[in-house]
Amino acid sequence: TTGSDGRFSFTQDVYNTPTHWTVDARDHTGGWDEYLTGTSAGFDITSIVQHATLHLASPKVDAHSRLSVSVSADSTDAAVPGNVLYLQQSADGKTGWTTVDRIPANPLPVARTVTLTVSNPHGYWRLFSPAATDFPAAYSNTVHTSVYATKVTGGKPNHTTVSRNSYVSFSGHVYEQGTIGPWKPVTHSYVTLLFRP
Repeated sequence: TTGSDGRFSFTQDVYNTPTHWTVDARDHTGGWDEYLTGTSAGFDITSIVQHATLHLASPKVDAHSRLSVSVSADSTDAAVPGNVLYLQQSADGKTGWTTVDRIPANPLPVARTVTLTVSNPHGYWRLFSPAATDFPAAYSNTVHTSVYATKVTGGKPNHTTVSRNSYVSFSGHVYEQGTIGPWKPVTHSYVTLLFRP
């Protein structure tokens, strides 16, 4: 319906390109207004701006520097450029992002666990999809991982000469250290005693 100034507007979902659309103002034979002369205007849509949505969750790093992270992606075009996503790492989560892995994205991953060995388990991680035809660059949320170094001091028995049905006591300390800072005691943890005859 046109306004008082003759202007009209409408919104239409467009799924494929190229697409030709026609706007008609019908004459009285079309049942609109007997005083209007029929006319039409056409236009072409040659490209559509698509959007990819990326998400990382549940990052974990084990003692062998293997990173596991849940990867999800969605797209208005049911695909991402090149059908691949890039996992990137940064030391501070702001600058110096570098690509450490390529993740196949055909089909698009949904809560897919990706595991890889990384050279530096400390830092920040994100997904990246580069700009391409009809697609702006896309970035996921940023997640953080860190691995603490540990050490055990002491752990020696109170004596090394034992007899049947006697007891030996062990004592020591467990410490941890993050990426920076001093060694700190580990509280409320478990220590396992291994015996080899």
